[in-house]
Amino acid sequence: MGKTSRALLSLLAGGLVLSLGLAFSGIGVQKESEQAEVAAPTAEEIQALVQSACTSCHGADVKGGAAAPSLHNLDQKYDQAEIADILRNGKGGMPKGLVPGNEDYVAEYLLTLQ
Repeated sequence: MGKTSRALLSLLAGGLVLSLGLAFSGIGVQKESEQAEVAAPTAEEIQALVQSACTSCHGADVKGGAAAPSLHNLDQKYDQAEIADILRNGKGGMPKGLVPGNEDYVAEYLLTLQ
């Protein structure tokens, strides 16, 4: 076999290996859009989250404590998006990030408290 034939064969073999590697690189890997969504927390899980994250300042019944106001009747002051924003970013003495990833669920729950 001549030098040209060997070089061509090496080039073809390298191309085949590269092509196979690219073709199989995505096997078993889901694209972000194909990944299963995480299930929403249950009502009990949200209540437990509120108890663990909020009661130290807002009181055991979240009707207000020495350090923070009542979380009841928030619908008279805020909508769900505003509450979720406060949970994400904090406001005044309220620290941010107490319920990471659950802000919308907790905001929805808090709006049910009368």
